[in-house]
This record gives sequence, structure tokens and C-alpha cells, in this order.
Amino acid sequence: NGDGERHFNLRLQGKVVAEEITVSNQSRTPQVLEFSGIEVSDLLKIEQFARDKDVPANQLPVLNGIEIVREE
Repeated sequence: NGDGERHFNLRLQGKVVAEEITVSNQSRTPQVLEFSGIEVSDLLKIEQFARDKDVPANQLPVLNGIEIVREE
């Protein structure tokens, strides 16, 4: 791992929707992920989890923003 790199997986509503996401502190371009067809009846559950155990604090997953668009 490079300094400040973060490697993680993402779950929405308990289902893994993305694996092996890599984000670097050196990147100047935002990483945008888009998912559709996620059913939400009451609460949206978002879970980020490091792919490895015993990850240093500077490599834990971080969520900086979210946009939610209702699908009909």
C-alpha cells in the first residue's frame, strides 16, 4: 500500500455492490460510483469495510458524499 491508500469493499442494504475499491490521497480526481435498483423501504444501510484486517487508521474507508435519486 502506498501512503494513504485505502482499499475497501462496499455493501448497500447488506449486499456487496463493489469490491476492491482503491482510493489514494494523491488522487485529484473524485471517484464516483453509481448503483441502481437498490430497494429501500425505510432506511438505507451503507457499509464500507476494509478488505484486510488490522488496517491502520490512515487506510480505513472514508465516505465523503452521497447523492440519492429515487427511481420509480
